[in-house]
Amino acid sequence: APPAQNVSVMQVKQADVPVTVEASGTVTALQSVDLRAQTTSTVAQVLVKDGQTVRKGELLFRFDDRAERAGLEKARAQLARDRAAQNDLERQYKRAQELVAQNFVSRSALDTAQANLESGQALLRSDEAAVQATQVTLGYNELRAPISGRVGIVSVYPGSLVQANASALPLVNIAQLDPIAISFTVPETQLGSLLAATRAGELDVEALPPAGAARGTASIKGRVTAVDNLVDSATGTIKVKAEFDNKTQTLWPGQYLRVRVTLRTLKGVTVVPQAAIIMRGNERSVYVVDADALP
Repeated sequence: APPAQNVSVMQVKQADVPVTVEASGTVTALQSVDLRAQTTSTVAQVLVKDGQTVRKGELLFRFDDRAERAGLEKARAQLARDRAAQNDLERQYKRAQELVAQNFVSRSALDTAQANLESGQALLRSDEAAVQATQVTLGYNELRAPISGRVGIVSVYPGSLVQANASALPLVNIAQLDPIAISFTVPETQLGSLLAATRAGELDVEALPPAGAARGTASIKGRVTAVDNLVDSATGTIKVKAEFDNKTQTLWPGQYLRVRVTLRTLKGVTVVPQAAIIMRGNERSVYVVDADALP
């Protein structure tokens, strides 16, 4: 008989075991905006620097607005002239009413005065709209941050020509870094468990430290915020988005990471070490030592 061999024996325990799924994901900004000019002009001032953190509404660029200011003054002058003419038409209409009441003029004269008054009122409304439109155009000469976030590389300088063209190169990009999102895919076989977990409440997810990270780097906790409404038939996967707090800016847009989603937790199950399991094809077995055989 072969000589006896020493083996390690471990006690079977009861424990709570999380059921997890791991996937590869890409860090994406919750909001990312390309800023483009809405007017054709020359850059007068660049008030933002590469990589600067900005707040919503902060002034970033100022363009040459001399032509628009002149147009606004012209529109205001036209409005003032037509308002004076309108006041005169109102006086003429009141006089026509008095003269008709005294039978000094015909009714048609009053109708003419009323028509002139209504025409002047319409012209006045047109002038007011023209002033508002010019003010809007003038406002395009100041470009402010539509969201709070981090600025990318600024592509223009004072004196650069900018154009109101959707295909033009953006002046700068602003990306929101806190909070931030990770988009990843899971196999469609996990869809049922994933949906059940989201319906049960907030679903936790971890962003695992990237390869090469310093030893002891902790994972970052987040929560699943959205599951896509269709399965990709080509890959058999479904897209999931998770949101993470990123005050320390550990996560960066475009970064590639592994994530772990805890779908559910099995309460009080029997657990044994992975090394103790004997695998033969689809069969799984373990050796059990009778307590009476232990020394």
